[in-house]
Amino acid sequence: MQRCASNVYLPCNNLQAHNGVHLLPLDWTSPAEQLAARMEQIRPDVVLACDVIFDVRLIRDLLGVIRLALATASECWIAGAVRNELTTRAFEEAAGGCTF
Repeated sequence: MQRCASNVYLPCNNLQAHNGVHLLPLDWTSPAEQLAARMEQIRPDVVLACDVIFDVRLIRDLLGVIRLALATASECWIAGAVRNELTTRAFEEAAGGCTF
């Protein structure tokens, strides 16, 4: 998170004074009610996630958080390197079956 914050708030991005950009950690395995309350509090417009597809056991939780975020956010962008082809494929298959 610290490195992400450092990059987001680089002077070249002109975001230091912008109060609409927030970086927040989020535990996908938290109880659904807690996650829903957090999303309601945050009410994101856009969700950016990087390097979050790394463990097949967490795919269901990750998709659950994305679903909650998209209740208020209009977009969700996910970026990252392919660490394990099987995990990436499992995520793509699981996400392909979702209706967000």
